[in-house]
Amino acid sequence: MRVLHVHSGNLYGGVETILVAIARFARLCPDMESRFELCYEGRLADDLRTASASVDSLGPTRLSRPATVRRARRTLDGVLGRERPDLCICHSSWSRALFQGVIRKRGVPLVLWLHAPVRPRDWLERWAWASSPDFVICNSDFTRSSLRSWASRVPAQTLYCPLDLHTPTSGREAVRQAVRAALGAEPETVLIAHVARMEPGKGHTLLLEALSRLRDRPMWKLLAVGGAQRSSELQYLETVHRYIRRAGLEDRVLMLGQRSDVPDLLAAADIYCHPSDVPEGFGIAVVDALNAGLPVVVTALGGVQEIVEPTCGLVAPPGDPDALARALETLITSRATRAHLGSHGPARADALCNPARQLTRLSQMLSQSLSQAAGFRLQASGANG
Repeated sequence: MRVLHVHSGNLYGGVETILVAIARFARLCPDMESRFELCYEGRLADDLRTASASVDSLGPTRLSRPATVRRARRTLDGVLGRERPDLCICHSSWSRALFQGVIRKRGVPLVLWLHAPVRPRDWLERWAWASSPDFVICNSDFTRSSLRSWASRVPAQTLYCPLDLHTPTSGREAVRQAVRAALGAEPETVLIAHVARMEPGKGHTLLLEALSRLRDRPMWKLLAVGGAQRSSELQYLETVHRYIRRAGLEDRVLMLGQRSDVPDLLAAADIYCHPSDVPEGFGIAVVDALNAGLPVVVTALGGVQEIVEPTCGLVAPPGDPDALARALETLITSRATRAHLGSHGPARADALCNPARQLTRLSQMLSQSLSQAAGFRLQASGANG
């Protein structure tokens, strides 16, 4: 089965992490051959090529510049005619709105991989849903529930994403100690990690508000990992900096920005906190933290609730800094609780996102969608006849 992934490629986050995992572990599912069409060169394109994936460029594409859209559509049309994939997967409203017409014209089945809940009020979302895909892959049951209210007749299934869960054990303690030393952390300092893009909804200010309640408790520091990728995110970053200064947490918060060594930072950490204040479809960063053996603290919102079980983490009510502070204090003050919860994390991560199992499920889902699309076309031709 030949699968063509169509994506923008100019940002790097959860979707891009999934695409790289698909490329990196392609050998685990030889029945599925994946190619990638991206509008932008950058880190994603580089990582895919490093994984020996076939990557082509549609060229920089902006809605504000219609000529670039027309050029990208012509390029994709040529690729579809030349490569003749069995199906196309779009990973965002943006790529689907721009390219589904070309895909439909070529008669190629269109699959939407829905990585976030449907937002009916978003104009780009409404544009994309002017035409329904043949099949939808949802990254969580929570995301799938948002689809039911928007396009209940579209066939859909939930698939937790395949992820690279390989964590080297050899030398891990040496890495931990080296990173902690570089961060200026004393042996008894409890490091709390939060890995997220610098954008509203990721819970930065909620976490800071919770930690301000623990300011008088010694021996903890926050590692805030993640950078700004858009101009609006730069403004949000400044808001976060102002909050840190206002809360008097300058000596307790390390703003590390975008990092390429996140696994090493997780190895150095003692707790992972993911305090979203808006519902997210899933939580790849939470799975990564579980896989690293960290106890996690999350808020009870969205798809992350499908990830965290009582055996591996604590869940706080959304928007409640006092409850979040109490959960964090429980882990800061108890090494035994941290060790107990952390010991169950890797098994939970594997149960959710094992790459071999999830890629096999993806292949099965896509094969099913092809059979359904063929059946619909046969019914339509019979009705027309």
